[in-house]
Amino acid sequence: MKAMKVEFQLEFAKLSDRIAEEVARATAQMAQELLQVRDQLTQVCGELEQTRLQLDMLNRTETPLSSVQSYADAARMKSTSLSSQSSSAARSATPEPVFCTVDTSRVPEDHLGDVTPIIIRKTVEQEMQQSSDQPYWRCVAMTRDRRNANRLRIIGRNEEEIQKIKTILKTRKAPGARVLRDQLYPIKVDSMNRMAVFDQDFNILPGAIETLNQKNEVQIAKVAWLSRKVNPKSYGSMVVYLTKSTDAKRLLQEHYFLIAGESAYTSVFEQTTGPEQ
Repeated sequence: MKAMKVEFQLEFAKLSDRIAEEVARATAQMAQELLQVRDQLTQVCGELEQTRLQLDMLNRTETPLSSVQSYADAARMKSTSLSSQSSSAARSATPEPVFCTVDTSRVPEDHLGDVTPIIIRKTVEQEMQQSSDQPYWRCVAMTRDRRNANRLRIIGRNEEEIQKIKTILKTRKAPGARVLRDQLYPIKVDSMNRMAVFDQDFNILPGAIETLNQKNEVQIAKVAWLSRKVNPKSYGSMVVYLTKSTDAKRLLQEHYFLIAGESAYTSVFEQTTGPEQ
């Protein structure tokens, strides 16, 4: 009788252990499913927040264009305006949106998993959500450079947002990853006085950039002569690279660029294969 009691107790203990294991396994599975549901809800909330922001942006577009128009919008408007005046200007030109670039070409092989688009996007979104009043903030987009697959572009809504993203990337970047210099915004300037900016060898005159910055209230990164260099005319075209999209937008809207007391004409810059005649 005593032996039967001991055997019964052993069987009962085994059964209790099995039940406890099943309960623990079911609990863990349920917790995992709840975690997945929570992540899905977070994602849906983020998408709803993004939709709300987009609707707000659409609502704001009903206000005067001068207060909300982006660099790309101004460029498209300028291109459309020019095409209506001349059939030769019918080509459309849409400048790049505001973005920053991460170069991963120097990342060691054992850290490549840290620079995938998914990981970078998750890192940026988590940091932005924690440091701002938008708990459901999401990246607008993340793309690869068409000319260099090792470069990832993070698209932003405005320059202020891009600067925050760049700060996060510089702080949390993987070994070997580089956040490239700020994006530049080119515009074309026509009928400008060549000798007011360039010397006979097409080098930029000392102080010319500073004067252009002051007269046009902009920050210029660089300029380049576009018209022919053999037997050049006194007036021609140049490309001006600006550091702010708002400056580029304004100059495209105003249609003028001040040079040596004269007004040259602004238009969308389109990359060409050779100098203009």
